[in-house]
Amino acid sequence: MKMLGFASACCLATLLTASHAPALSLEKRAFHWPKPVAESLRLNLNSLTTAGVSFEIKTAEGSVEYWGGCRGLNFKGKLGDPAGDEDSDYYGDFDCHLHSVHGETNPALNLLVDEASDPVENFGRMVTNEANLKGLCATYPEWGRLRHVRLRGMNLTFEFAQIKSGAMQLVITVGPDPTALSAIAEPPAFQRPQNELCGHPIPVHVPGQITAEYTSEHHLEPPFPEIVSTNKTEEVTIDRSVAFSWAEKRLRENERVFYLPVEDVAGKLAYMFECSAYVGLNGIDRWGMPCGLFTARDDVNLLADSIDPYSRMSPAQILPDQLFGDCANYPQWGNERTFALRGFELTVRLKHPVFAPGEFQAHALRRVTLTAEITPSSAATSPFALPSSTIYWGLLSTPNPCGTVIVDPGAVSQHN
Repeated sequence: MKMLGFASACCLATLLTASHAPALSLEKRAFHWPKPVAESLRLNLNSLTTAGVSFEIKTAEGSVEYWGGCRGLNFKGKLGDPAGDEDSDYYGDFDCHLHSVHGETNPALNLLVDEASDPVENFGRMVTNEANLKGLCATYPEWGRLRHVRLRGMNLTFEFAQIKSGAMQLVITVGPDPTALSAIAEPPAFQRPQNELCGHPIPVHVPGQITAEYTSEHHLEPPFPEIVSTNKTEEVTIDRSVAFSWAEKRLRENERVFYLPVEDVAGKLAYMFECSAYVGLNGIDRWGMPCGLFTARDDVNLLADSIDPYSRMSPAQILPDQLFGDCANYPQWGNERTFALRGFELTVRLKHPVFAPGEFQAHALRRVTLTAEITPSSAATSPFALPSSTIYWGLLSTPNPCGTVIVDPGAVSQHN
């Protein structure tokens, strides 16, 4: 099984000690997805489990930009997959993959996955079992017969239609959508049904899509507590007793490698900044150090909505490769990251990293000095940390992806 994704490194290095990164070029360039041709395709499936079909998506200039392939569990042929996906890379009774044919991004990545941190471990949006097309499951939002996938400047619609005696059509509609920025499938607003229990669709919050209802539900609207400045510096080392957490909610003590309490002017606990770590054979590896900022009474990670809308990665997740070479100086994704929210700025600095060969990335971290600093700021008015206009370099698969800063000039940002 291939280990691929935006968390992967661009190149393997053998350096085992801390790197001293040279100054990064100030050159910046805007990033744009190619505009697709609007079209509708009807693909005949003789049955869900034995079918095998492929399709192409072209740009307005007429070149093929994406290759797509769908196959059933018992399909015996070959789809001609340009990425070389193996049979075991397709899941369920039926699954579809989409790959980039040209451009700067990883051609081996299945673009229909919706989890950037570890896409190989994530089922794609088109994983389908026969039960998903029957009864209540057939009408379950975004996981039944009709699914909408927003990515790369387009909106794809997949519909299982004219189902009769096991045969059906897969109707794929391609439409330009300049608001669809994600390199992979944008997560849907409904949880994948578990064990085909489809009677009650469960809505979920999509990071980066902040609504007044979501803010109110978690009691995060203004006024915000007035906090006092504080900071902490600590060396993070290999600790195999740490239980890994994605920091989606407040961490237990045995999940922490770093903890900074933040008090208000009355001396009461207002927030907690904390980080976990994935510890591999040689150090902190794979999913790195996910960090979170939480209020004293709620499990919502206030940094989660700072997710980059292009890569779907968060600067609150610190990966070893991000601290190596040129990448260490890449704005907001290297050795210094700033989040502005709720009347203060949180600045995270990472110094003196010591590397070892990684199992999942090019590098693992044996140790790093982490500093977190909280400073009041009247300009920070958002209830949540917002995205930066700087796009994460891991989006690219070029030889030196950190050499140029790629930006979205239209991104909502308080810090570039």
